[in-house]
Amino acid sequence: MDDFLPGSAEAKLAAELHSLLRRDYMRGETSALIKQEGGRVLVWFMAVSTGMLGLLLATISLSRELNDPTSLSRRLAGADADLPRQWQYELRPTRFPVDNSITFTLKMYMPIDDMAEVVQRLRGVGQESDQPAS
Repeated sequence: MDDFLPGSAEAKLAAELHSLLRRDYMRGETSALIKQEGGRVLVWFMAVSTGMLGLLLATISLSRELNDPTSLSRRLAGADADLPRQWQYELRPTRFPVDNSITFTLKMYMPIDDMAEVVQRLRGVGQESDQPAS
């Protein structure tokens, strides 16, 4: 967690965000960096497998996410014209050097004010039963 004031609320949220991402999304060689850049937070995943990417996409496609007009899914995908596109992402395919499998580098930028909401929603992942929308 770089560039967060040590002991600040943002630093604590960044540490919890990293822990939740490690618990639910990071497998094997995947690693993540969370840092502050101006008024935004960069979540940078390295060596993202196709399975992890699928899990992330399934999570933001849950009906409770799709039906919530202020959901992370809508912020990330920009589904509504009335929500500002403050979230940005970059997905680049690469080859993992050990076995030459396809992996991705994923960067997500979000407003720092959204970090508490992200942490709150990730705390609930797996606690509610919901099916991905079809």
